Amino acid sequence: MPVRRRGWNPTNDRTGPVKLDKPDLPKGFASEHWERVHPLLSEMGVLRPVDRSALESLCLWWHEYRTLQETQAVDSGETYKRSISLASCFKNWSNLASRFGLTPKDREKLTIAPPEFDDPAAEFVA
Repeated sequence: MPVRRRGWNPTNDRTGPVKLDKPDLPKGFASEHWERVHPLLSEMGVLRPVDRSALESLCLWWHEYRTLQETQAVDSGETYKRSISLASCFKNWSNLASRFGLTPKDREKLTIAPPEFDDPAAEFVA
């Protein structure tokens, strides 16, 4: 039986990196973000199959944010609305990103059960 650690629950128990099927994302920023972030999160041991929709949302918010960054405002009223929209998109992306541990400070907060593996030296340690 595995040793229970802080933050352990059966859904955290895993044996290796989890590869999620890529959702049907818009081409460009969302798809590129998935390709960049998914392998990193998988290797960090953060992903579980249940996280697919949250990761998809993270990529969609990134797509909205980056698309807005590239649009040009026509007048000052539009500039203000665009600024508010940019801030909202980034806030939503940042909120999801923090849950996945995408900043050093957020990674410190994550409690992930390490993968179980057979230790060949374990039989010699009493």
